[in-house]
Amino acid sequence: MKKLIPILFMNIIVIFTILAGCSVQNNTTESNAAKTKGTSSGNYPNRQIELVVPFAAGGGVDLAARAVADYLSKEWGQPVVVVNKTGGGGIVGTQYALLESKPDGYTVLMNNNSSTTMYEAGTTQPILTAKSHQFAARVAESPLVYAVKSDAPWKDLKEFTEWVKENPEQLTWASVGPAGFSSFGVAEWLDSVGVDYTKTQMVSSEGASDSAAKVAGGHVILAVHNAGEVYSLVESGKLKVLAVQGSERSPLYPDVPTTEELGFPNLSVSW
Repeated sequence: MKKLIPILFMNIIVIFTILAGCSVQNNTTESNAAKTKGTSSGNYPNRQIELVVPFAAGGGVDLAARAVADYLSKEWGQPVVVVNKTGGGGIVGTQYALLESKPDGYTVLMNNNSSTTMYEAGTTQPILTAKSHQFAARVAESPLVYAVKSDAPWKDLKEFTEWVKENPEQLTWASVGPAGFSSFGVAEWLDSVGVDYTKTQMVSSEGASDSAAKVAGGHVILAVHNAGEVYSLVESGKLKVLAVQGSERSPLYPDVPTTEELGFPNLSVSW
C-alpha cells in the first residue's frame, strides 16, 4: 500500500500501546490481494474498512480504535468502522481478523500485547503468534497502574502488598485471561514480593471496562490496567490508584507515587 496508517499521538487520557495488524492468512503479496478484489494497490482504500477490536467497548483498546477510525475516515474519505468481537482474552476477535478474514487490507486489527506477545509467551500451543501479524503501527503506550475501590483501606501499593502477604487467598484480581496483560503484571509484582501467585484468584473479564466496573462495584479487589483505562472511574470517585508502575509519575495521577518510589524497582510490564 502506498498510503500507510500513520502513527497517531493520542490525548493523554488515552495512552497505551496498540499494535495494529492487517489481516494475513499467508504470505500473499499486497498486489495479489488487490487483484482478488479487482482493484489495484494504488487506490487503497476504495471501500469500507473493518477495524476489529477483540475486547469490549469502553476499554482502552476500544477508545483508541475509535479515535483512529475517526481520524482515518476523514483522512482517507472512506468509512473505518469499529467492530467489537470479544471472548477468549482477545483471541476470538484476533483470530477472526487474522485467520478468518480475507487478506486484502480491509480487515484490520487494533490490539494490545495481551493477545499478541503475552498470549504467545503464556500459551503452550498458541493459535496465533507474532508471525500471524503484519504490524502497521504502534499507536500509543502507557504505564500500568494498580487500582482498587475508592473506599479501600490501603493508601498505596506498599500498604496493599503487606496485606496481600498476610492474606494471599483473599486477593481477587481481574483479567481477560491467564495470558492477559493484567495476569503478567500481577504475576511479576507478586513474585517480586515473595507471594505465591497460585494462592490468589483471577476473576475473568471481557476487558478493562468490565474489570474496572467489577472493582468499583466491590466484586473484585484489584484491577491492573493502563493509566488511561481507569481514569474516568478514578475521576468519578469510584476507584483510586495505589501506584503507577515505573520511575516517572503519570500526568493523569500526579499525586500517586510510582512503584519505584514505593520500593518496587524491578517491575517492567507495560503497554
